Amino acid sequence: MKRLIAFFCISASVIIGLQYFANAAEIFSDDFETGTIDTTTKWSGKTEASGCTVSVVTSTKNSGSYGIAADDTANGGNAFIYKDISQNSVYVRFYVFFPTGYFAAFPVGGEKMIMRISGTSGGYVEIFTKNYSSMKSLRIQYNVTWDAQGININENTWYCVEVLTPAASGTAKIRWWVDNVEADPMNDDLSAIGTWNRISLGFINSSESPQQRVYLDELVAGDSYIGPIGADLTPPTWPNGSAVRDGSSTDISVTSDTTKLYANWDAASDTDSGILKYWYAVSTFTTNPASLTFSTVTVTNKTVTGTFDVGTTYYFNIKAENAWNGVSSVIHSDGQLVMVNDATPPSNISWVNDGILDSDVSSTYEKDKLSVKFSTSTDAQSGIKRYWYAIGTSAGATDVLGWTDNGKKTKANIPGLTLAAGQAYYFTVKAENGVGLKSAVTNSNGQTVQGDRADEYVWLHADGDYIKRSPYATAPNAVWQGTGICFRGDSGVTAATAFAAWAKAHSVNSVRISFNMVNGNIAQNIATTVNPLVQALKAQQIYSYLDAHEYMVDYTHAPTEGYVPEGAGWDVDNPSEDCQAWLDNWEYLAYYYKDEGWVMGYELCNEPKSFGGRTPNTTTAMCRNNFMKCLQNIRKIDTKHIILLGNSGYTSPSAMIPTWAEGLPDEQKFRPDPPYHNVVFAYHGYLGDDDVYKSWNNNVNMLEFANDYISTVQNTYHVPIFCTETGHEETATSGTAEDDRRVYQMENIEMCLGKDYADFWADFPGSGPNHVKYPTPRRGTPKTIGGIGWGIWSARGSTPSTFEIGEDNNFTNNDNEVNVCPVCNLSSVSNVYDSGAWYTDIWTWAAQRVGSIAPASSGVNGSNASSVNCTALSSLVLADGNNSTLVEAKIVDGSGNKIMDYNGTVTFSISGAGTWEDGTTVDKSTPVVLGYSTIKVKTTSTQFGNITVSAAVNGFTTGSVSIKAMQPATKVVLTANSRYIPANNDKSGMCLITATLKNDSNETLTQTTATFHFSVDKPEIANTYLTGDEALPVTSRQTIADGVTYINLKSISTIAGAVVLTASVNGLTSGTLKVYVGAAIPIELVKAYPNPVLFSEDAPSEMVFNNMPHGAVLNIYTISGKLVCTLNESNSEARFNGRNANGELIAQGIYLYMIKDPTGQKKTGKIAVKR
Repeated sequence: MKRLIAFFCISASVIIGLQYFANAAEIFSDDFETGTIDTTTKWSGKTEASGCTVSVVTSTKNSGSYGIAADDTANGGNAFIYKDISQNSVYVRFYVFFPTGYFAAFPVGGEKMIMRISGTSGGYVEIFTKNYSSMKSLRIQYNVTWDAQGININENTWYCVEVLTPAASGTAKIRWWVDNVEADPMNDDLSAIGTWNRISLGFINSSESPQQRVYLDELVAGDSYIGPIGADLTPPTWPNGSAVRDGSSTDISVTSDTTKLYANWDAASDTDSGILKYWYAVSTFTTNPASLTFSTVTVTNKTVTGTFDVGTTYYFNIKAENAWNGVSSVIHSDGQLVMVNDATPPSNISWVNDGILDSDVSSTYEKDKLSVKFSTSTDAQSGIKRYWYAIGTSAGATDVLGWTDNGKKTKANIPGLTLAAGQAYYFTVKAENGVGLKSAVTNSNGQTVQGDRADEYVWLHADGDYIKRSPYATAPNAVWQGTGICFRGDSGVTAATAFAAWAKAHSVNSVRISFNMVNGNIAQNIATTVNPLVQALKAQQIYSYLDAHEYMVDYTHAPTEGYVPEGAGWDVDNPSEDCQAWLDNWEYLAYYYKDEGWVMGYELCNEPKSFGGRTPNTTTAMCRNNFMKCLQNIRKIDTKHIILLGNSGYTSPSAMIPTWAEGLPDEQKFRPDPPYHNVVFAYHGYLGDDDVYKSWNNNVNMLEFANDYISTVQNTYHVPIFCTETGHEETATSGTAEDDRRVYQMENIEMCLGKDYADFWADFPGSGPNHVKYPTPRRGTPKTIGGIGWGIWSARGSTPSTFEIGEDNNFTNNDNEVNVCPVCNLSSVSNVYDSGAWYTDIWTWAAQRVGSIAPASSGVNGSNASSVNCTALSSLVLADGNNSTLVEAKIVDGSGNKIMDYNGTVTFSISGAGTWEDGTTVDKSTPVVLGYSTIKVKTTSTQFGNITVSAAVNGFTTGSVSIKAMQPATKVVLTANSRYIPANNDKSGMCLITATLKNDSNETLTQTTATFHFSVDKPEIANTYLTGDEALPVTSRQTIADGVTYINLKSISTIAGAVVLTASVNGLTSGTLKVYVGAAIPIELVKAYPNPVLFSEDAPSEMVFNNMPHGAVLNIYTISGKLVCTLNESNSEARFNGRNANGELIAQGIYLYMIKDPTGQKKTGKIAVKR
């Protein structure tokens, strides 16, 4: 479940180390000490709405004698000065003061922009103030979206604000500081920004309310970081001869201490701001210090405690930081070798458990993997260097797996084994100390591999677009759709049993069981909460799926102090304690439930907290890597369960593609689980986050919605999707109306059902006290394939009534939130118990109609595979010698269902304009795993055309797929919706230009992106703009979609003439187009197409005459000269539908036409008509 946006106060505890910026060049500055605003030699201009001013003042300034005030208190409106620049990247610093009463005029939610950096594309970055009910905030945004956290501010205080905007990039990071404290950066796509061309200071884009005054001073702009007044931008230095010494005084090269390491070093120097602290890290190498994790100390010596290996050399790495957060280079010691005399072996390992649980297991269903857990060994002299394990068919034997180094870990999951049903397997383990002596071996008591599972018919699996039932169940391989609920309630068997019975009565077929670290260790979680629910639900034949209800960030308080996941983002390559616990917990859970078919799957992490956004020092790729590491760990233990994967942005629909597709090669897009492919992609659906069809508050800047995101994933990548959270009151926004929330729930469920359920709510009796029904006219239509399950957040409590309406009163809302459950007629009333299973009158009604029923055994235990289904992730690939795509062969039955128990190989063959990944074209055989086999296909740079891949299995019907290898883009082609615009210097004198990437065959490169640069030969007549409202021309733009971008050509004067527009892309032939501004299009340019044309009553068509001069008239005649019809020019064209003046289709034959424009130009020609 989402957390509302949080803010932080400025304090020394949140200072982020300032990156050292070298050689910043000042672009522009003004301290206003001339006593004037100079718009002749300094500023480019001033904008003041009626009654608004921006002026120099002496009353309030940061330094010197003068500052400026932007004032719109008399008549709210724009009051700002601006400076035109031309920069790829730009830094701006200014000081701002908010006087007493500044926020008094603000309505809650009101905002005011005070500094803007604009780009040539029309985009901008701006600093603004915003009023919240409980705080006053300074924020940053790109265009109208803000991803970074805000800074709490006060009136009557000067603040130093700094912004660093980078050059255009698809993965840009906008950095900003307040009073030398770096705030969370804003990560966004700036690829379309062009270059930065204006800085504005004052009230920008201001409306009539609120009306205020703000004071500003000391603006400076540069090409890189400059810093606050008096900033020290030079890092500390190390005096000649500075050294780091191993040991507590003089340098040592050997130590016998295996638990402590000592070091001391010479002081660094910084004459400007002094040394604030030192950073240290201990390593076993001296190269690549950037890969180390450093800690701080304020003195020049350090003792580090831990366990240090005998025979290993350790180095201290030191760097210094000054008072302005500048950091020196790293210097390191020459190392100290840990060496001791030890003639005794380590202690024997006292116990060995088969499996990795806290208790020993005696059997397993796994045929290819085993796990072990054992006690630690000790060695007081040289410590434990490593543990070893082996596997055999008798105690102490190594006939299955020889001695294997396990490092210092006391558990292991070993995949890739070949195990026989009915056979017992034993682990043997031993410890090795720092000098190489080993303990005696200790054996497990063995675990026996079982035969076929009796509940095989229960297991669900991912298959293409859907979750499906087992091939051994009744209705084998049928689509299974979850109609579920999330449980966050009381623990214990009694509450679990009552809840399971309530869920069954309400048509629930799946339950999301949430747990987290706050509720104790994982074994305790399982015993008190998770397993009682799993077993109670199993008794009711209801699936459960387990949710690690974490945010992929550290906790900032002890569990006893509350649930506060506000710490650093997790990184599995350098795991914090919480991150490692998350990984370990999932290994434990996966082992515990690996044989339980009524557990549908594992949702690895509830909602990663804005990775690559508001969580500092994180990226989308880091979030994906965290998921992947956890998934891979689980697959060493459990390959049968579905894995549910969220995404980097609170598991929202809009972050699915950035997390699982963007920047990845074809074969990895939404394919994180090879070779098992048993993954479902989760999203959380809440009003105000990614609304389904339209914005709940009519936000015109929202262009895409959940329906777009979810359908794109399902229709493009053909993977199952599950809405694992929806239905709660307000999580992503505030101020929504109760009836809007009810409409959202209906729309979200309809989208989950898919495009075949567009009339699903037609018979719905209505929801809530207002009997809200589905909107008419409808706000949109589902685009998804369907089969998407949902889980309602959330049931709580210990009795049937509290499962529906909860047991606490944390949420307060004055709407009359009455749900009358259609099952039990129970009503929930606002502000009494309001945190239970919301909207039971909606989701229960839907669940009764679409929920998949529980499976039963079909009595079948074998495969009926008959065919190979062959598909490619991309049917079109650029033929540049680098691009590739993944071909998947799926073993299916006669109905196209995946058969998971087939053991064998697929033989792939290739022909046409491509090769395998290794550059060869010979047939290749690859193994089948859980019904899938895959191979990568690559294009060449010299062959264009089709690639055909076939997949064959002896005795099965062969499958094949065709992939088009398309020549890359070679040119830009320009078209216009009108070749004529009037010369009237406003938006009516404007035409839309389409720029398209094409190759030599005139194919559009729909998968290619580029930056288009626009220029005109007569800028005094017309120029290019994004909307026509920009003050300056827009000269560059990124690809919008499918190899295309758009820009407007606008008349900027009353001068008439022909303007040649050029669009260029680096490395391609430029495109040109002549547009006539206030001047007649030469009539000889008129063309008719298609010619000949086929007209039919059954299939209406048109012949288009394009490049028609403005006001021209087209007459069409029979060959004998009889007038057929007259058409007038519209948007530089005329369209002929094959009908005469009486509306009758004309006969087949040759016809004449004549075009005449208002200047007297004429053109005649012939057209051919077919019937």
